[in-house]
Amino acid sequence: FNHLKEMTNNIKKLAKKSNSIVVYPIYPKTPQNNFQKTFSIVKSLYEDILKHNKYKTYMIGDSSGGGLSLAILQDSTILPTYTYLFSPWLDISLSSEGIESYEKVDPMLAIKPIRYVGEFYYKGTNAKDYKVSPLYGEISNIRNLTIFVGTREILYPETIRFKDRCK
Repeated sequence: FNHLKEMTNNIKKLAKKSNSIVVYPIYPKTPQNNFQKTFSIVKSLYEDILKHNKYKTYMIGDSSGGGLSLAILQDSTILPTYTYLFSPWLDISLSSEGIESYEKVDPMLAIKPIRYVGEFYYKGTNAKDYKVSPLYGEISNIRNLTIFVGTREILYPETIRFKDRCK
């Protein structure tokens, strides 16, 4: 809970310093919920915010939230001004070539438990469906996207694959 409290305080500081309104959705998580419920709720909130907003908008997501953010953009005709993703989980199956070598140096994540959690999330659909693995989704309409990822993360290889697709 200290982590959430610290994050909330940082978001409040960011909003105050930037004179912005920050929407930080606490969305349904797995294993109690799968992607259908999560995707539907977050996409609806996202589109409602952008429909009624006439100012610059920023979509920011990290890890699974980064993947969810990109999937929502791929499924929407309304786009934010800028999108920033931090270590986004772009392939729910973690099937990128050479990923095992990154597991040895990743300071936070391990493949087996993440895949296990991912299976609950995409239950009922194909792991290559862009709504759970935006690596495979349409990218032609995406604009002003910045991705931050470390070179020692298990999510790095799929980020490189995504970057290559964007070229």
